[in-house]
Amino acid sequence: MLTFINRINIRRRLILVFSSIGVAMMVAMSYVNYQTATRLIAQEASSKLVAVRETKNAQLMNLLEEKQQDLDSLGSVANMERLFAALVAYHEAANVGADAPYDVTTPEYRLIEEEHGAFLEKYLAMFGYHDLFLVCAAHGHVMFTVGKHADAGSNLKSGPYRDSGLARLWRKVVTTKQAAFEDFQPYAPQENVPAAFVGIPLHSASDEVIGMLALQISVEMLNKIMFQREGLGQTGEAYLVGEDLLMRSDSFLDQEHRTVIASFRNPETGRVDTEASRVALRGESGAVTIRGERGQRRLSAYMPVEIGETRWALLVEIDEDEALQGIATLRKSALLWGGGMTVALILASAAFSNTVTRPLKAAISVAEQVSTGVLDMSIEIASHDEIGQLLRAMTHMMAYLRSVAGIAERVGNNDLAVTVTPLSERDALNHSLSKMVTNLQIAREENLRSIKDIEERNQAMSEQNWLKDGMSQLNAALMGDLTLTDLCDRAIRFVARYVNAGRGVLYTYHAEEQTLRLRGAFAFTERDHLSNAYQLGEGAIGQVALERAPILLTHLSQEESVIHAGTVSAAPLNTYSFPLMYNEQLYGVIELASFEPFQQKLTDFLAEASRIIATAIFSAMQKDQMQRLLAKAEQATEEAERAKEEAQLQSQEAQAAAVRLEEQQQRLQQQNEELQQMNAQMEEQRQQIEQQREELRQQRDALAQAQADFEQRQT
Repeated sequence: MLTFINRINIRRRLILVFSSIGVAMMVAMSYVNYQTATRLIAQEASSKLVAVRETKNAQLMNLLEEKQQDLDSLGSVANMERLFAALVAYHEAANVGADAPYDVTTPEYRLIEEEHGAFLEKYLAMFGYHDLFLVCAAHGHVMFTVGKHADAGSNLKSGPYRDSGLARLWRKVVTTKQAAFEDFQPYAPQENVPAAFVGIPLHSASDEVIGMLALQISVEMLNKIMFQREGLGQTGEAYLVGEDLLMRSDSFLDQEHRTVIASFRNPETGRVDTEASRVALRGESGAVTIRGERGQRRLSAYMPVEIGETRWALLVEIDEDEALQGIATLRKSALLWGGGMTVALILASAAFSNTVTRPLKAAISVAEQVSTGVLDMSIEIASHDEIGQLLRAMTHMMAYLRSVAGIAERVGNNDLAVTVTPLSERDALNHSLSKMVTNLQIAREENLRSIKDIEERNQAMSEQNWLKDGMSQLNAALMGDLTLTDLCDRAIRFVARYVNAGRGVLYTYHAEEQTLRLRGAFAFTERDHLSNAYQLGEGAIGQVALERAPILLTHLSQEESVIHAGTVSAAPLNTYSFPLMYNEQLYGVIELASFEPFQQKLTDFLAEASRIIATAIFSAMQKDQMQRLLAKAEQATEEAERAKEEAQLQSQEAQAAAVRLEEQQQRLQQQNEELQQMNAQMEEQRQQIEQQREELRQQRDALAQAQADFEQRQT
């Protein structure tokens, strides 16, 4: 090799040396930039896939929590309690045996079904469930189902579906006395279509489990989450896999062969047996590269999803070519740039190779240092010939390379605010760096937008959960055997605290008087100019009652206080007054005062809360009226009993008086006989006796008349 070099002339040597140095620098810089950009693009693709996975998992958990809340709310609805009571009464009246089926074909059962079925059908249509079941706890009789499949009336304990998913769910709920979930399995009553169920126990007043309320989860609920396309491009998709490696949601890319139904019908071809699915089902999370069905490389982000005792695998996948397509573009640009620079260096070397002077050693030394990556040395230029020009060009080149290296280092440190300014239209390196930085900035902005969208959706879900929690807590606060006053106090205290109101009052409406009276208050001080009772149309309270519509007052001044808002007189507060309506009837008005504005979220909550409070007030008023009627009936019964006892006492006294009168008559008769014998001697006594007899006869007549009057009253 040395012999060959010694044989060639200086010009060719210079060409060879300068070309080699230039190519080495370009390869080194290109390699560093390419590796840095490749790592950043791969990390960005993996992070985006993991973000989509976390979003899907959060949405799935929120869905399952929402379904649990739906079950809890549905189980406490009055219509559901009346339906279950009617089914139990029918069960007892029909004397259904423990191992016998539950007859759902009788006219009596159809009456129950017609009365309550429409409500539950609307409920399923509104919330997207496939079916609803009511099962007795003792025998496992399917007493009610909206779908009316073959399982209606069957015995889950000993009947033909005792090994079905619904039967397993019934045994879990009855045994654990808690809510339970049953994974997808073929369900015979519905032509062996895979079905999943969630159920809760129904309790009696003594907290005994008397039945189970179950809902059938549809695959469409899961698909609605998995089919959302944000961050998945053209080849990406998200899906669920069960512990048996069969699909738990349909594939977006292959909705004919890779579906839940197709997977269960043909498990041999329907299993998703990949490294990602197996690791996720072991309880681990991460990202890995797998082989797709067509042999293509795919990025897969996986994690386990725990639902009670059931574990699913959540998989988010995308073709590697699509996820890393920026790397191919960068590789192409680097090759083009490298080829162009190589040609340029060769031409430059040929141009500068005609002059050989003593500064050539300095130029060679500089080139050797640059070849080792040293770019911070200085060059002394003492000549103005070709070598001097070469050294000046190398100085400019080192400054250029230092600038490029600084830009690459900042990009490697994830500083995308760097500005790349090409030195000319033919500056391929800076143009490529500019495109790379621009692409990375766009990718980061897209990621930030995706994160912002996720945060906005989470905020919306948080507000929905806040609203549902408020409804649930309000229902719980108003439960129990409460008087109307206690109920109103609890309602206004809860609502005022939940919306952070400073003061609140609750007026109940008395239709017979057309008057609203103060029944409950929160942090309210009575004052002379603020009334405890309002007529229709009087003040803000009366106007809300008259129009049956809410009124919002803001920035109240001293002059505006004459509107007589229920809690303020002069302070500049915001007040929100709204009616309590049930079945289009007015039952009261609530007014809240706050130093903060009543935003849409608060007014939405108050609108929902007003219906619950109005329903509770209606129930309490009905109960109070029933108690008053019962008290009057008891009082009338007691008065009747007392009158009966007095009549019996008077009868006994009359009978005793008659006996005494008889005895007196006998004695008088005896005395009369004695008086007749002594008539001559005791004429004066005879007259007295006659007078006594007359008085006694009058008494007897009076007693007889009293007895006759008593007997007449008795009849």
